[in-house]
Amino acid sequence: MRVWLSGGTGFVGSHVAALLRDEGHEVVALARPTSRTSALEAIGAEVAVGDVTDLGSVVASMRGCDGAFHVAAWYEIGVSDRERMFAINVGGTRNVMEAVRATGVPKLVYCSTAAALGWHRPGELPDETHENPVGLGSLYAESKYQAHREVRRAAAEGLPVVTVMPGAIYGPGDPSMMGTLVEYVLRGWMKASLFDDSGFTFVHVDDVARGLLLAFEKGSVGEEYVLGGEPASVREFIARVSRLAGRRPPRFTIPTAVLKAVASISGPFARAAGFGPRILAEGVATMDGRSWAYTHDKAERELGFVSRSLEEGLPPTIRWFREELAARSRRTS
Repeated sequence: MRVWLSGGTGFVGSHVAALLRDEGHEVVALARPTSRTSALEAIGAEVAVGDVTDLGSVVASMRGCDGAFHVAAWYEIGVSDRERMFAINVGGTRNVMEAVRATGVPKLVYCSTAAALGWHRPGELPDETHENPVGLGSLYAESKYQAHREVRRAAAEGLPVVTVMPGAIYGPGDPSMMGTLVEYVLRGWMKASLFDDSGFTFVHVDDVARGLLLAFEKGSVGEEYVLGGEPASVREFIARVSRLAGRRPPRFTIPTAVLKAVASISGPFARAAGFGPRILAEGVATMDGRSWAYTHDKAERELGFVSRSLEEGLPPTIRWFREELAARSRRTS
């Protein structure tokens, strides 16, 4: 089978590409001219130069494919460029859907996010039917919420799409805030925890990649599936990483009221540290008294989706980050 893939140079997409190749499929990976494509080329993927924001390149690269996976997205918290965020996450998704219509590709798997369902109170574990568009907290969540709704409307009009919604993804090489938390624990920088009650379902990147393939093979057109994992609060996640890494877990918690006060003046400091200027403000807005944890019972039941526990998934993740930190130290010594 010849498969089109966006986001193949990213964290999740690279695992999808590798899994597709392992199962003997041809992969046509759309990649920007500035992207590093050596890993895709090494596994025998065909690299098509283009961008999801350029409809022509999406259509041209998708022609002749038997299926499509739209994984590309700009995932970052704390950015202020709303126009670019929506151009990639919403406009790019529109272009992929239009290309599916134009080329007649029989099935598209769209990688959304559990964040597109909105937040709920800690202690709850809703399913795919939950919807709360109020106070999403970040430009990323807002853009994915809008894209998700547009995909849902297109599905109702006959677009052959299956949507998956991963929880909080982690694993070796994780460039997100979850990876940053692991790195901070290993460096001994995690002296206090924050957002103790806020929760996610933590899902390993390899399980997400497998879930996307299962959605293509077994998912019903028009359906949506949460790809979740073990439910845990942020504090529990940090404590688990600390224990498995042989580190002392944080003994103190930074009150949210303090974080709110600091967020109002954090812009210049965040820029100096290389973070988005709104990162703390968006973090507070996203996490304060909120949970983003969802059940994946439907994916288990209909797709045969299985996700590993944190006890299984964290040790190789910690090992990868420990080796990466050691390699960085050698390069700078």
